[in-house]
Amino acid sequence: MKLPNPNSFTSYGTYFFSLTCFLVGYAAITVFSLGRIAYDEREGPGLSPLSRMPDGRLGLSESAIGWIGFVALALGAAAFLSLAYLWRQVQLGKL
Repeated sequence: MKLPNPNSFTSYGTYFFSLTCFLVGYAAITVFSLGRIAYDEREGPGLSPLSRMPDGRLGLSESAIGWIGFVALALGAAAFLSLAYLWRQVQLGKL
């Protein structure tokens, strides 16, 4: 697995956020697709986030996996905040 290149970012904070999104997206793709979707490390022309791997599996680009990780992190944060709100309402006796 090839991680994002740190030289292509303007700051370390941006790089670590991108790396976190990539790793969460990679984990989500691996767990939920059961190995049917792979990370496409190949370099080449084109802007398509989807491609076919030589073994026939679907391949996702680094940016596509990063966006999936961003969405997974956002959904996790929203779920955490909503559960905390519900817990607080139960503690106050309003629910």
